[in-house]
Amino acid sequence: MEDEARRHGAIQAYVDTMSFQAPGFYRSCGYEEFGTLKGYPGGVTRHSFTKSL
Repeated sequence: MEDEARRHGAIQAYVDTMSFQAPGFYRSCGYEEFGTLKGYPGGVTRHSFTKSL
């Protein structure tokens, strides 16, 4: 998807994921975390990531 986004002129990618989903995956792909929102039921945290393309 990143390559396709670049072909369309995108210069930045942005994703959200929950703590029980894939924050480690996005970190391993070079995304940088820029924010979290705590307080979801069950102690879940929402993580926001960005990456320059």
